[in-house]
Amino acid sequence: MTLGNPLLRQRSTPVEVFDASLKELCRDLIDTMYFYRGVGIAGVQVGELKRIFIIEIEKITDGPMIFINPVIEKFSRDFFRMQEGCLSLPGFHYDTRRPRSVAVSFYDTDGQKHALSAADYFATAIQHEYDHLEGRVFLDTLTVSEFKKAGKKLAEAGMVYDLDFPARKNKPKKEKA
Repeated sequence: MTLGNPLLRQRSTPVEVFDASLKELCRDLIDTMYFYRGVGIAGVQVGELKRIFIIEIEKITDGPMIFINPVIEKFSRDFFRMQEGCLSLPGFHYDTRRPRSVAVSFYDTDGQKHALSAADYFATAIQHEYDHLEGRVFLDTLTVSEFKKAGKKLAEAGMVYDLDFPARKNKPKKEKA
C-alpha cells in the first residue's frame, strides 16, 4: 500500500484475539517485508488496521521481531538523525530527527507481554512503524520546509500527499526519559 491510500492515515485498532489467524498475519507480514527488502512493516501497509508491526535489523535483532499492541512508554530527550525510507513511499529517503532512544512494551503472538529499550537505528525503526499504527508516515516528522520539499518531489512522481501538513497537529505528547 503506497502513500495516498487513505488507510495509511487511519489509527489501527488493538489486537484482541491471539490465535492462529494472528500468527498467519504475522507470517504474511514477514514474507511481505522480505519480498520488498524492508527492515520493518506494519499491518496497515498490507490493509490490516491492527496494532501490529514487524522489525528485523541485521546484527540488532535475532530474526524478525513481532510487536503487537505496542506502547512507547518513554522517549529520550536527545535526538538521532538518520535517513529513513518506507515501503509505502518506494524510492524516497529523507533525513529525519527522532528521539535517540525509546522504551516500548508489546505482546508477542502468544499474548505474552514484553518490554525493551532501543537506541539509534532500532529506536528509529520502532518509532517509524509505531507511527504507521497512529496514522502517520515518516514525512510527518520533517520540518515544515523539509516537508514541502519532500511533498513537491512526491507530487512530481505522481504520489498524492497533502502539503498542508495535516498530521503534525495531532502528534501525541512525548514523555521525557
